[in-house]
Amino acid sequence: MTMDDSDDWIKCLYLLGNGYLLSGLGDGTIQVWYKENKIGNFKGHDRAIKAFCQIDDYDYASTSFDQTIKIWKINNNEYINILKGHTSYVIGILYHQLSKNKHQKDKKMKF
Repeated sequence: MTMDDSDDWIKCLYLLGNGYLLSGLGDGTIQVWYKENKIGNFKGHDRAIKAFCQIDDYDYASTSFDQTIKIWKINNNEYINILKGHTSYVIGILYHQLSKNKHQKDKKMKF
């Protein structure tokens, strides 16, 4: 596959488990690809995209030099949540969902 539909640098790539590919550009644009077809351009960050992580089959998060984390749906061209408050670049992110049986009412995590 050749991704040549941008005038800006690709800063990061992320392959979601469901076959979608995300590309983060220097201008804050997220491109969403499925197989060889671009299915969307999401403009939601003010500066370069630095990282992605998958939340579930159709939700993902993006980080940026604009000091925010944004939550997106694959089939929506707008973010559904924004996390603000960082005082510097957000250059990485990891999401891990704990199963319900590991987070107890006693507020302890058990492994």
